[in-house]
Amino acid sequence: VSIQKLQVMVVNLNSPNDDPQLIFESLNSTGVDLTDADKIRNYLLMNEKQEFQVSYFENYWEPIEERTHFQLSSFFRDYLTVRNKKYPNISKVYETFTTFFVDNGQEKKVFFDELSNYSYAYKQILESSTNNNKINEILKRFNELQVTVIRPFLMAVLHEYNQDRLTDSDVVGIFSIFESYIARRMITKLPSN
Repeated sequence: VSIQKLQVMVVNLNSPNDDPQLIFESLNSTGVDLTDADKIRNYLLMNEKQEFQVSYFENYWEPIEERTHFQLSSFFRDYLTVRNKKYPNISKVYETFTTFFVDNGQEKKVFFDELSNYSYAYKQILESSTNNNKINEILKRFNELQVTVIRPFLMAVLHEYNQDRLTDSDVVGIFSIFESYIARRMITKLPSN
């Protein structure tokens, strides 16, 4: 039934100056704005041959979506925070991403591998699912408190942990200090800045 309502639109690009990404960003008949993740996905896949698009989508994009619980726009904002060492403006995540991607100059597969690794760390945060019970307990408390502003920091630490650059006790120590700071801030009702 739904397939009968599907509409397909073909847009011919007539000159070398036509920018397919810009056209994609501006077309949206649903009235719902495209998410940053929609634009980023298209940006990463658009100029690839069909076989590579399918491969990147199935082997990287879909698993990343699942690991991040389909919170891709938040994931990319946190990822960019880790990599650029500052929070991107919430209304400029896509623009920040494209600048970062161009400046980074990585081969596409290497870049997708990195995104995939960070998405594992993001999943560990969301699910409190590392291989260490003490770390998981602290992550559960962070999640119960809904302290999302620290996710980039947690993601960076867990990324290093997953790459065997930090030990279990290192992570427990780091997270315990952070937990103590958050608890003290909440008790004293001081803002995070």
